[in-house]
Amino acid sequence: AKPTPFGTALINIDCDEVVRDKWRTHDVYFQFNATNNNNDAVVFSMCDEERTTFDTVLKFRDSQSALLASDDNGCGGRSRRSRLEIHNLSTGVYTLSLHSKRGLHIEGRWQLEIICSSSSAPTTTDVVTPI
Repeated sequence: AKPTPFGTALINIDCDEVVRDKWRTHDVYFQFNATNNNNDAVVFSMCDEERTTFDTVLKFRDSQSALLASDDNGCGGRSRRSRLEIHNLSTGVYTLSLHSKRGLHIEGRWQLEIICSSSSAPTTTDVVTPI
């Protein structure tokens, strides 16, 4: 896996998947491989208020690290959680990063749901990252 700024590995994510873990005092980085099957629309959602317990920011970058999209409060209302919807995504490898709006040293947990336009029922993965 490609190293990140904090030396942590990228977490591979795919369409129709739910990934969750505790906040570990550092940003979390994901790798998403877009294929021809999911280039219409991909949604990255942190909107589940029971599973994501802090104010989030999501950033979506291409393989050259160019910022393509970011979101702070896309879930609407006063939830302060992030949701990105990317349309017409080219085939390739992308990086999604999760940041805490309140800084790194908070307690909480997060859940990321990836929904693709050719969506089926999502599968859930609990990530156990070493401390």
